[in-house]
Amino acid sequence: MLKIILNTLIFIICCAIGYFKAQDYQCRVTNLQSFLDGLKNLEDEILYRKTPLPEALAIVSAEKANHGAKNLFSQVSMDLKGKNNCSFIESWIKYSNELGDSCSFTAEDIYAINELGKGLGGTDVYGQSAVIQRSYKQLENQLKDAVQENNTKGKMYKNLGIAIGLTLVIILL
Repeated sequence: MLKIILNTLIFIICCAIGYFKAQDYQCRVTNLQSFLDGLKNLEDEILYRKTPLPEALAIVSAEKANHGAKNLFSQVSMDLKGKNNCSFIESWIKYSNELGDSCSFTAEDIYAINELGKGLGGTDVYGQSAVIQRSYKQLENQLKDAVQENNTKGKMYKNLGIAIGLTLVIILL
């Protein structure tokens, strides 16, 4: 009886490790998609409603964006409204660099988001729209890569966890 419980426990732990490792790939896909949604909403606020950037960031973070984009937009908006004494680009880069750990973004994702910030802060409405569209396309390509990576490596880690669990159970029997 103890042997069955031990083998079952080993199998469950191996499967959980595989699923936990695969979770990073799914998390990146989800967060990139939410960031793109937030970016599109930001462009709509700036271009069609002519909302100034600090207010547009606050509106999008409060109403429309979720997770990754929400934190970045909210923090940068607060900095621009004078709560912290720093420029737009300093604030954008500071908070976008923090996205890597919390959103499972890669260095290329963070680089693309930093480049977006460099273009956003110093142009007019149409320039900001062009910068957002360019970054949107770049991040959309990053999303395609993330989906493909999730489909291959994420699936591999899940199956590897199951295979290792089964192998260990068979060896222990």
